Amino acid sequence: MLIGQGTVKAIEEKTALNFARPEESTLNYNSKLVAKPLDYELSAVGDHSFKVKFINQPSDYLDIKIYDVIGNLILKESVKQAKDSELEYQFDEIKSKIFVIKVKSGKENLTKKINL
Repeated sequence: MLIGQGTVKAIEEKTALNFARPEESTLNYNSKLVAKPLDYELSAVGDHSFKVKFINQPSDYLDIKIYDVIGNLILKESVKQAKDSELEYQFDEIKSKIFVIKVKSGKENLTKKINL
């Protein structure tokens, strides 16, 4: 039996299972190409009234639906609004103090609730 003086190194083959590559932690893109998502803020004005302030909206036309706490449709309207505009709603005849507001702008929908 002959024993060689050199050491034998195992040759590792790089396959799809053991091939390591650095992970990407950021995504680089041109922010001018990405549309800002639909967003709005709700704020109470009075006992049965509130304001809707639009921050971002993909299109000028908005479909707005307002529901009471048990899901009854109170108001449905389509409006043309400019960005950074506000709408005020007053519901004195409604006893509910919780409202759900659904807004559709372009292909985006966003639903929020407000407690008065």
